[in-house]
Amino acid sequence: MPTGTVTFKDGSTALSCASGTQTLNGSGVATCTTAFAVTGSRTITATYAATSSYLSSTSAPLTQAVVNASATGLAFSGVTVDGNAVTPVCTGSAGSGYTCTVQGGNNGVISALVGFVDSTGTPIAYSSSTETISWTSTGKTAGTGTVTVAPNATGSTVRVSATKTGTNPASVTVTFTSAGGTTWTSTLTVS
Repeated sequence: MPTGTVTFKDGSTALSCASGTQTLNGSGVATCTTAFAVTGSRTITATYAATSSYLSSTSAPLTQAVVNASATGLAFSGVTVDGNAVTPVCTGSAGSGYTCTVQGGNNGVISALVGFVDSTGTPIAYSSSTETISWTSTGKTAGTGTVTVAPNATGSTVRVSATKTGTNPASVTVTFTSAGGTTWTSTLTVS
């Protein structure tokens, strides 16, 4: 089994690893954990330093997406009922269990943009890639679909909506799985 060290690089720049081991372990594996100041796409390589028994080598490049670690969930903006701007009453946290409610008349239509927020609920860009948020709605226009958030944007440009059936409430639930595998869900209800 080879021994020695590995240097991890972002393009031609050596990375400063916050954790992991850059010395090969007993299985010949080295690791690196680091953080980047800005979102974007990075090209990462690992270069093995030659030893008396092994030649140096560089891995094939790996493209790694960097996301904003400050993003903690989803929230709604530009909320309307029947085209009129309203302010929803929300409970829970934007990361999970976030529920917002507004009042609406018979067959009321609720509509909103959806986007990413930080722990204070402030809109925030999640990544430099197009992100897809799934939605499901209940009520008269029950259905499913997706909206996208453009690279480095804080929210969708397409609205999600739900329509009451008479006096019965309707809701739209949005769901996104973060790069770390955490699922964020938020629900907006017109009652």
